Amino acid sequence: MRMIKVFLRTLLLILTLFIGVSVHAIEPVQFTLLPQEKSASVGENFYVSILFDPKGETIDTVRVYVEFPALLLEIVNTQIGTLFPNVSPGNTIDNEKGFLSLGAYNLQGGVTKSGIIGKITFKGKKTGISTVRIVSDSHAFSEGVEKLDTSVLGEALVTVTSSDDVETTTLSVSSLTHPNQDQWYQGRSMQINWTTKEIIKAYFTAFDQEPDTEPTQKWLGSAEVTEFTQDIPDGIWYFHLKGEKKLGGFTESVHFRVQVDQTAPSTLAVTADNAQLSAGKQTLVWFGTIDELSGVDHYEVAVNDAVFTPQSSPIMIKDTKPGTYLIRVKAIDQARNEIYGQTSIRVYEKGVFDEGIGAEVVSVQKNIERLWIFIASLLIISGIIGVMYFRKKNYKKKK
Repeated sequence: MRMIKVFLRTLLLILTLFIGVSVHAIEPVQFTLLPQEKSASVGENFYVSILFDPKGETIDTVRVYVEFPALLLEIVNTQIGTLFPNVSPGNTIDNEKGFLSLGAYNLQGGVTKSGIIGKITFKGKKTGISTVRIVSDSHAFSEGVEKLDTSVLGEALVTVTSSDDVETTTLSVSSLTHPNQDQWYQGRSMQINWTTKEIIKAYFTAFDQEPDTEPTQKWLGSAEVTEFTQDIPDGIWYFHLKGEKKLGGFTESVHFRVQVDQTAPSTLAVTADNAQLSAGKQTLVWFGTIDELSGVDHYEVAVNDAVFTPQSSPIMIKDTKPGTYLIRVKAIDQARNEIYGQTSIRVYEKGVFDEGIGAEVVSVQKNIERLWIFIASLLIISGIIGVMYFRKKNYKKKK
C-alpha cells in the first residue's frame, strides 16, 4: 500500500512538471520594428512600422513605448493599424525627450494573428546615425494578463544624411483644402495640385491609406492638368504621384498625406467625488473620453454661467456656497470636433447635510426630532388639561 502511494505521488509530480513545461513552452508575444535599417535625409519623412507577433496567444490590448534620439529625429505623426483599431487614452509624443507612447485595443475577441500595430512617421533633423528602439515598459495583455516578452524588443538603425547629398524631386505636391500634412481637418472634399520642372509625358497616381505606395495607375487627364479632387471619408489618406519624363525615365515618387476627422469624440464622462456636500466643503470633478481617430486635443470647463476655459482633469470645486453647481465640460479633438458632458453638485447649508450619511437621512432625522417635540408638546398640554380637569372636579365635590 505504501509503495502505491509513493508511486502515485511520483507520478503526480512528473505530471505537474510536464504540464508546467508545456504551458511555458508557448513563446511570449514579441514587438519588432520594420525596417531594421533605414536611410533618410535631413527634412525627409520616413516610416517605421511596429510589428506584432502573438506567438499563439490571444491579445486584446497593447501599449508600445518607443525611444529615439531627439537631436537627430522627430515624430511627425502616428497611425494605428487594423489589428487593434481602437486608440487607447494617454497616447503621447514627446519630441523634446525622444519618447512615444502608443496604445490600442481590440473589442472583437482579441488578436491571434501577426501584423502591424501602427506606423510612426519620423523626420530627419540632423545628420548622424541613430537607433529607434522599443523599451521594456511596453505591454501586451490578454484579459489583463501580461504576455509580452520584454527580453526581445525590436530596434531600427536610422542613418540621416545631408539634404545636399540627395537629388531633389522634380514634383511639388500641395493642397488648397488640406495644406498642412500634420494637421487634422473636418472637410472631406479634397483638392490636390502639383507642379513640375520637367517636361512630363504622363502621370501615374494612387490614392489609399498606405504611406509609401508606388503609383501605377495612369492619370487619365492630360499632362497639363495637374489637379486631383476627391471626396474622402474619415481617416489618414495618401496621394501618390509619379511622372514619366518626355525625354525618358521617371521622376521620383511623391507622397502627400491628408488627415480627415469629422467624428466627435466618444461619450464624455463627467463625475464628482461628492455630488452633495455642506457649504464650505470641496470636491474633485473628473472627466474624460477618447477620440479614436485624431485624438482629444484638450478639454474646456464652465461652472454655472461662467465661460469655458481650458482645464485638465480633475478640477477642484471649493469655497462652496449653498445652491446647485452645474459643471459643463467640452472635449475638443484635433480636428476641432466637440462633445459635451455635465454633472451637478448640490451644496447644503451647514448642519443640514452630513457627508457620512447624506442630506436625505439628515432631513429624516430632523423630521423625527420635530415629531418627537410635537408629541412631547401634546403630552404636556394633555397633562395640563388633565390636571385642570381633575382640580375642577374635586372642587365641585367639596362644595
